[in-house]
Amino acid sequence: MVVQPDAKRWEKGWGVTSWQIFAAILPIAVLYGFDARRVDQAIGMGCESSTLPTRYHLTTMSDFGHYEYGYRARDGFMVAKAVDKGIRNCRDALDESRCYRGIICGNDAANGDGDVIVSGDESAPTWFTRELGSRYFLTETVLRRWPAVLWAQAPAEAAARIVQEHAVCLEEIDEITVSPVTEGFTHAPENGYGSMLQAQTSIPFVVASALRGLAPGAGWYSEDGRRDPLTTALAKKVKALETMTECNAYAAFREGTLPAVTVSVKLRNGERREASASLTAGTAAPLEDAARQFRTQTAGVLSPEKAEEIIEAVLRLEDFASVAALSDRLFVKAKPPAKPEA
Repeated sequence: MVVQPDAKRWEKGWGVTSWQIFAAILPIAVLYGFDARRVDQAIGMGCESSTLPTRYHLTTMSDFGHYEYGYRARDGFMVAKAVDKGIRNCRDALDESRCYRGIICGNDAANGDGDVIVSGDESAPTWFTRELGSRYFLTETVLRRWPAVLWAQAPAEAAARIVQEHAVCLEEIDEITVSPVTEGFTHAPENGYGSMLQAQTSIPFVVASALRGLAPGAGWYSEDGRRDPLTTALAKKVKALETMTECNAYAAFREGTLPAVTVSVKLRNGERREASASLTAGTAAPLEDAARQFRTQTAGVLSPEKAEEIIEAVLRLEDFASVAALSDRLFVKAKPPAKPEA
């Protein structure tokens, strides 16, 4: 919230995994019982260890983007561990214009003397303490990140509702419109999708998969799923009626005013089937909604019994003496590889 860039800087790319390291540092700091001084130090070391504000994995559609989240979580733990073991300084990084805010939002060294000028339009330090003690942003996590990129979630839910309520025959579909669509997420390659990330960041692919009634899961993004001729053909029928830039979409999202997305399916006989969904429905979700999403998202890898066991463990997390009690439940034994035929 503090370091959102303006439209000009946004064109250079925006490092969506840059913030993940702090999401890992702070819970560990709490578990280790850090006082305010050491929390400050851990945040400062997180600033030092954060990635550059770019997302080259999205520019090149590399699945490395998925690994980045894991790396940031690992690094966040290591930062907190270093503070726990004892290390000096690296404090007050968020107040220092030459550090995190200055590098991400500032015009560094533009005046030739090495100083950093932080643009007031980009950096909003009041977010550091806004609604402190009354609003907890950790509870406003976007829970519907899977099965696709943030901006495809609402279109996917609307498309799935059309299938559920109208039993649309795919062969009769003439055109599919989505409004509004976030620019940069409308690619529909002729011969399918070359990577998981390319498919996950394509609103046409996600809408097509949902219209086919396919359960969200690894099957969507397997080699066969990404290049499935029926899904590819359906994706190419998806058109945008209204668009918004990603920068403006994030600005609206921060203010909680992102418009509902409408998916309209036009049949060959001229009839239309429509449904709408709100992206913001995925924020501040009640626990039952979170549990429902978890069941859906893990159906391909967990048995119903195992999913319920994990949900119950998460709800009772504070009752455990060690987080190992949860990790034991998260362990799923891999199936042994099939033996080759003689």
